[in-house]
Amino acid sequence: MTRQHEDELDARLSELFRAVEQPEPSPGFASRTLKAVHAAPLPEGRQRLRSLWSVRFGWGAFTGAAAAAGYVFVNLPLAARMFASMIGFTLDTAAALVRFVFAGLAWSELLMTIGRAVAMAAATREGTTTLIVTAVVAGIALSALRRLLSSEGEASQWQELSSQ
Repeated sequence: MTRQHEDELDARLSELFRAVEQPEPSPGFASRTLKAVHAAPLPEGRQRLRSLWSVRFGWGAFTGAAAAAGYVFVNLPLAARMFASMIGFTLDTAAALVRFVFAGLAWSELLMTIGRAVAMAAATREGTTTLIVTAVVAGIALSALRRLLSSEGEASQWQELSSQ
């Protein structure tokens, strides 16, 4: 197809569109539609929309209350100190929470390092033997300590302290 033929087809198509009447709604269409919508019952679980005036009044009241609270906090020294105290408490609490989280992370890193070392030691025969011997020696030491602290013949100083 040539460019001239395309231009001719475009012109004919545009002429067809101009020949068609522009659709227009009948007079009063919008008001009749809104009346029908307001008269129709709402489906189950739906609520009517609030009026625009109640929404505007609500926002106006909220803005007025915020402005009044701002005025009070700026002009009354007691309220300003109280507000500053609340902000200071919030910031102190947040800082303490951050310190707590960092301490927890430091302990978890330490425990992960110990766990990794034990896992690597347990992977070899020599390491497993060493871990078993260490556990047996620790058990014997705990048993000896228990026996030392709880002798049957005489009341030791530790037993006297624990019974009080």
